[in-house]
Amino acid sequence: MVMKVHGLRNDRGVLLLELLLGFFLLAFVVVSAAGLLIKTAQMAEDNKGRLLALQAAQSALETIKDTPLTSISSINTTDLIPTGLKQGALAIRTNPAIGTNTQIATITITVSWNGAGNRAQQLLVSTMKSRF
Repeated sequence: MVMKVHGLRNDRGVLLLELLLGFFLLAFVVVSAAGLLIKTAQMAEDNKGRLLALQAAQSALETIKDTPLTSISSINTTDLIPTGLKQGALAIRTNPAIGTNTQIATITITVSWNGAGNRAQQLLVSTMKSRF
């Protein structure tokens, strides 16, 4: 004789609840992974911009090294900006301003561009150059 015990366990709806819980857990993991992938892509774009900006600054430093101190203001900076640098700009400033009696000057190279999400980015490099 088999006895049935009523009221101890009710399995109705348990499978549906397990499926819903599993679905929501999977959805949470997928949304989290998508956010992580987006952030990684933004970081990769920012790093690419920094690398291109460093290359532009290095090109400017090499050009400055081969240019007399009194001719630094005539350097064409548009040729030094890499094509992949989004809205890139390069500026060369000297302190003090170069004159006929200037013996030594601090030269600052500023590379500006738009990074991920069109955020403004900037890289500054300074060096010194003498007239001799």
